[in-house]
Amino acid sequence: GDPGACRAAEAFLPTWSKEHTSAGHSAISNVRCEAFTSNVAAGSAETTIRFDEDITGLGTFHRRGTVHFKKSDSGWQVTLANIS
Repeated sequence: GDPGACRAAEAFLPTWSKEHTSAGHSAISNVRCEAFTSNVAAGSAETTIRFDEDITGLGTFHRRGTVHFKKSDSGWQVTLANIS
């Protein structure tokens, strides 16, 4: 994997959670990035991400998905996250 991309994906997770979790407060833990694939010519990449989301009152959910990035001057920027 790419540590910078994984940090960018992890930093995006609270935003993703707010957009997709309508109930209670959630806490994200055990973030793992796997299968990083980079397209240098296009300046893009994707990684498979796994994490646990503990939603107050509902329980813990084991999430998995793909996060897509574009390379910018400041590093990787998340462009799309397909997480379930």
